Amino acid sequence: MPRSLEMLELAGAVVPLQREGRRVIGARVGLDGRWCVEALNWEVRDLSRFTPLAIGQDRVEHALDARYRELGGRIYRGARFTGVKEAGRDGTHVDVERFIYIRPPKQTPDVPASLR
Repeated sequence: MPRSLEMLELAGAVVPLQREGRRVIGARVGLDGRWCVEALNWEVRDLSRFTPLAIGQDRVEHALDARYRELGGRIYRGARFTGVKEAGRDGTHVDVERFIYIRPPKQTPDVPASLR
């Protein structure tokens, strides 16, 4: 978790997440109706300046999306990366194709022709 926060800091998206996240001081893992592992009083000061936080994936995606928009970018959902071309002074051109992923054994519906 702290390493993820370090990466989010490099992207300029960590500040809002630090405000929203809940500090993690311990965790339990259950199996077959009983606790089988317990870790309490996590200290990571020697490893990172960030403390472990519980942050919802939707909040992380929102923070990254907001930051990329600030930088002039856009996140495409339902798309797959297919290529990249340097465009000189105009930046970089990224090729994507419409793509929907659903975990097997589900089948994706056909994409309407207007969205292809």
